[in-house]
Amino acid sequence: MSEEPPGSVVQATGKVAERIVNGFSNSPGLLLIVLLNVGLIGMAGYALIAIARMSSEGRTQIMSVLEACIAGQDDRRVP
Repeated sequence: MSEEPPGSVVQATGKVAERIVNGFSNSPGLLLIVLLNVGLIGMAGYALIAIARMSSEGRTQIMSVLEACIAGQDDRRVP
């Protein structure tokens, strides 16, 4: 039994998706592992975005403090 090659990309994608669904239905443990990995990747992405935002906000606060300090030093030098 040989299968006909797909006629288009949509048909090829459909066959791949069908095989994936059949594979997951035969082994639910594999589905659990895939879902767990996808969830962990999502959580890691969220954490990286949160770290980047905190870093950006912290850098902005530090720069404003430094600018205020520099402005304060300049004011003291003027008689």
